[in-house]
Amino acid sequence: IRPLRKMVRNSRGNYSARTLTGQPVTIRSGEVTESYGQAVYAGPDGNELIVQVRSLPEKTFARGDRVVILRYDAAGYYTIISEDEFKAR
Repeated sequence: IRPLRKMVRNSRGNYSARTLTGQPVTIRSGEVTESYGQAVYAGPDGNELIVQVRSLPEKTFARGDRVVILRYDAAGYYTIISEDEFKAR
């Protein structure tokens, strides 16, 4: 295992809330609501990161939708908006 340690350690991206804010993600769960959802972030290094996401009130998203991370909440999830809403900001 020791010879593989460097490869395993380097295979993970170093992502932070600041890094992911404003980045596009793809919805992974069946839907995203105000109380539940998951999305996948595809990093520039080829790594994928599954993140917990929530929509704004009265908005829902379905599996496969492309959305943008708006902000990180200290409760451990990211608030998302549609790509069109993000571009309009």
